[in-house]
Amino acid sequence: MREYRAGYVYKEPKREKWRGVVRYRDIDESQGDLKMSSRGTWRRTTRLFDIKCYPDSQRGKKKAQIALRAFVEELERNESRHPSAAAPQKEPPASETGPSVSEYVRYYLSEKLPGGKRIEKSTMNGYLRLAKKIDANWDGRGIGGVPIGEVRPRMVEEWRNAVAEIYKPSTVRNALRLLRAALEAAVREEIIDRNPAAGVTAPRDREKEINYLSADERSRLLADLDQSLSGTRKQANESAIYALATKMALLTGMREGEVCGLRWVDVNLVAKTIAVRGSIGRDGTKIYVKGTKSASSKRTIPITDDLLDDLLRRKALDEEIAGMCGIAWSESFYVLGNSLWSKRGSDRSCPDPKLLWRAWRRRAQRLHLAGVTGKTPCFHDLRHTFATVAAHSGISEASLKEILGHDNVTTTHRYYIGVDDEANRRAMEAVMAAMTTPQKASGREGE
Repeated sequence: MREYRAGYVYKEPKREKWRGVVRYRDIDESQGDLKMSSRGTWRRTTRLFDIKCYPDSQRGKKKAQIALRAFVEELERNESRHPSAAAPQKEPPASETGPSVSEYVRYYLSEKLPGGKRIEKSTMNGYLRLAKKIDANWDGRGIGGVPIGEVRPRMVEEWRNAVAEIYKPSTVRNALRLLRAALEAAVREEIIDRNPAAGVTAPRDREKEINYLSADERSRLLADLDQSLSGTRKQANESAIYALATKMALLTGMREGEVCGLRWVDVNLVAKTIAVRGSIGRDGTKIYVKGTKSASSKRTIPITDDLLDDLLRRKALDEEIAGMCGIAWSESFYVLGNSLWSKRGSDRSCPDPKLLWRAWRRRAQRLHLAGVTGKTPCFHDLRHTFATVAAHSGISEASLKEILGHDNVTTTHRYYIGVDDEANRRAMEAVMAAMTTPQKASGREGE
């Protein structure tokens, strides 16, 4: 007898139809015991359905999946009627190489990846952007349109080299990682015998210099932020809200999504701490509430008295504005939210991380901030600045790891702490002072 399992459906652009794949294997029941039965190798048969497919759409996919299940039931009925029948007739050889690489990668993202773990919308958008790098025909060196069964390691290498001519190593590495994972899933499904991308290495990352603000830039930035926050009434406008967000990032090392997602219930004004419990993500042009980047990103951060005063003034004004708008103030409100931004009554909106990034960009350019690398720092470089200053101020890497919410100290040390020339100079001056300071006599001068 034979065992049948529904496989998957994919598009055949040339025929403009959906095709379904069914896996089957022979089972030898001659020993009588099903547990001891001999099971053969999984094979596959396909059928081209009379269901139209579209190049840039998944229209018709659900109908194709229904047709695939009907195909399996048909094979099982034929098996029950004619157990000794020959193996199902396969489609013409052109389909034996399976779907194209592009089609299977998208099948992997839509059907396989979400089943194994929860994928954030923003993360999935990143995967889809990487999938486009696989789709593209890089001057004839693309592999997106190649049938999955015809891909060879040399083709993957040529594609990798072509992508590397335009994109940075980290992008190429991530695209190759996605391709390798998808092809590995195809091996597990026995669509292909081996993974042609398994032995293809990614280009090495160039050592990235960490950018952070110098001491003079930090001083000028804080003075500018305090000016934006000065005065009770000023804290109601957007400029002051973005200034407070920037100051929090600089003095706590919080990520921009974490700053935007901070609620008053997470701020302990008595203990002077901020609890990071969530974040704001982007799904295309829309924002949504999500969890922290990882489990270790949930953390409690001590805050300074200066930042505490800013938050106290912000909270008082927030309650006043809510009252003027006829809204019952709640600790579930966002710290950086604004009653006037919301069109849904008490369900107040939070700031968009993208708008925060743009506001920071304008401020950095106005203040002529360049960081230690000479490039206009991005908002995430405020996190680098906090980490670098904290590390060179004597805080242990273990404590800094907890404050930044990293999984391990290696990440903290390698990617976030820059080389502070001023701190090194002060350290050398201390060493020289110790060397040149006369030592007290030991009382045994003759020895």
